[in-house]
Amino acid sequence: GKFILLLSLLLISTTGHVCYKHEGADWETGACASGSRQSPINIITANVREAEDVELFISGTDITTGSILYHDHELKVTYSGATAKYTSEDEDSEWALAQFHYHAPAEHRIDGKTHDLEMHSVFVSKTNPGQLLVVGVIYELEQGYEDDEFIASLALENLVSNPTTGHIENVPMENFYNKFSNTKMYNYKGSLTTPPCTESVEWFVVKEIQKINPSQLGRFTSKWAGLSTFAEGKGSNRVAMDLNRRKVFVTGGEEFMGSFSFSILFIVFLVISVMQIGLAGVFTLKLKSPKNATSQKFAKIPEKDKIEGTERLNADYNYPGVSKPPHKYFQRSISKEI
Repeated sequence: GKFILLLSLLLISTTGHVCYKHEGADWETGACASGSRQSPINIITANVREAEDVELFISGTDITTGSILYHDHELKVTYSGATAKYTSEDEDSEWALAQFHYHAPAEHRIDGKTHDLEMHSVFVSKTNPGQLLVVGVIYELEQGYEDDEFIASLALENLVSNPTTGHIENVPMENFYNKFSNTKMYNYKGSLTTPPCTESVEWFVVKEIQKINPSQLGRFTSKWAGLSTFAEGKGSNRVAMDLNRRKVFVTGGEEFMGSFSFSILFIVFLVISVMQIGLAGVFTLKLKSPKNATSQKFAKIPEKDKIEGTERLNADYNYPGVSKPPHKYFQRSISKEI
């Protein structure tokens, strides 16, 4: 367990200084320039496909006490108290959290729009430490919005000088991850967004954009986009990369469960309707059967059966749909008047 975590940290750690002056467009390290499955991307929502068989459940425990690192482009918490369970038609796997960090502005674009902040939670496969799963949460500025409890617990106001390691405690990781467990997420295959841009990442980007007020957003932007000495104030986000025929899906969440429930209800309604039609048919057949045809007590003797000078009991005739009357009743039929 510890060996896998240490190995994964080596794989996802960025070596040396990362220059964002050109938003990563000039990076040559690793797969950054030559890769075909690079991240981040611009997610075109009209082209997203539904993936009804994919679910991602995340659970975590609160950080009682820990530390947060601010160094150049990094604002990172190393923490292993959370897990992710990924299920699909072809896979059932578990992942352990290695760390979470931030980028400002946000890295993934939604329909061409760049939002204000993005958090990345980096999970490592428990069976293959070379495989990563990253959950992105995007924030946008909203005036007058209340303080986010999770962001407030990171005590960012204490991270002034570069570099700084700050103390954090009582970070509500459980509530934070519960909020995003199996919610609607965009899902695609990509890479790390910093060198060496390794293409071994299963990306999940939370569909619902979160809110952040100016005061809390300023704790991030003051270190990057709002700091002229950092990449000339361009921020710590990489330029959007080509999709290169990759497919982007949307997974999980209430909408999916709603459509699933609707499908079940529709099937139940269809079965009940068919049963009602079947019962109605059986009831109709019973009404047409001789046993139920009691509205006419006697049968008229057809013209062809009239016999001159004779009389017959109606009971002698057995015509469809007619019940036999008691023998005390009879019907006289004379062919000629005398």
